[in-house]
Amino acid sequence: IALGKGWPRLTSREPGVIVSMFAGTDHGLFLHAGRSGAVIMDVDTPENLHPDVVRAILELEPPAQSTRPDQPGRCHYMFLQPPGRSLGNSLGTLKSGWGDIRGRNGLVVTAPTVHAEGGLYQWKRTGAVPTLPDYLADQLPDAVDAMDAATDAQVTLFLATHDETQRDELLGIHCAAYQRKVESGESRHDSMTGHLAGAMSEAKAGMYPAQLAAETLES
Repeated sequence: IALGKGWPRLTSREPGVIVSMFAGTDHGLFLHAGRSGAVIMDVDTPENLHPDVVRAILELEPPAQSTRPDQPGRCHYMFLQPPGRSLGNSLGTLKSGWGDIRGRNGLVVTAPTVHAEGGLYQWKRTGAVPTLPDYLADQLPDAVDAMDAATDAQVTLFLATHDETQRDELLGIHCAAYQRKVESGESRHDSMTGHLAGAMSEAKAGMYPAQLAAETLES
């Protein structure tokens, strides 16, 4: 992301600011969900789509951006955050291996950006953005402020401090389990959260170096 560190605080709706961001560059474009008032259904596996998401798409016909021309239904569907809500990126009770939700401090890359994986960002439907209906919103939790998030200095110290190697084969188990989940259609992001936390707990216990775990899971 060209905005770099602290990007959630640096996005803008101001035309002059946006022009200055792109002037003389070939940057791509993304939409900042949450801060813009949006919550986006990022559908990767349409055949597994939750029935309530299907209902909302058919009933409200939200703006939709295709990401793979050869895979109909693989799209970003745009909704507005319900009044008084601040939905995050959790699937809540909608977990069924269909994709992800982009809410507070989430984003989706959009046209005319070149797709990094050979796909194509293309708007299939535009127009007014409808509010996410209650029958979906009631199944999703509000985002929580990351008041206890580690600082960059704390992360650096943790990675440098926990460098023992007792059972480094355990790291391979995390990698294999993560890959199986993704291949079966589960969210890459939600799946990684659990494995990353687990790997760091094992690194703290001396099973393998924390830095190695971070680099391996990132790759």
